[in-house]
Amino acid sequence: MSDPNLKLIIETTKPAGNLVHFTLYEGAKLNASIISPQRLLEMHNGICEEPKLEERVASQVFKNLTGECTQDIKGKCTLKEAVELIRALNHKQDAKLIIC
Repeated sequence: MSDPNLKLIIETTKPAGNLVHFTLYEGAKLNASIISPQRLLEMHNGICEEPKLEERVASQVFKNLTGECTQDIKGKCTLKEAVELIRALNHKQDAKLIIC
């Protein structure tokens, strides 16, 4: 990784169930009210379920809580979740979208 400020890469692939690959690098800071740590781990493990109402309500408790990734996280997610990852990323950090 040449740019130390680049913390998220999202790469589209050939039509594979409308999923995209993402890489979230160590040090990335994410807003927990947009995407919860639990959901991030589910995406890393390939679980592509819509978050339940209870999970979404629980994440709203974290209005300004920011979590920092302690290791690189790779996985697959929907395009909607990719947008949420971009929204959750700290505004001082960069994201890169690669469309194949």
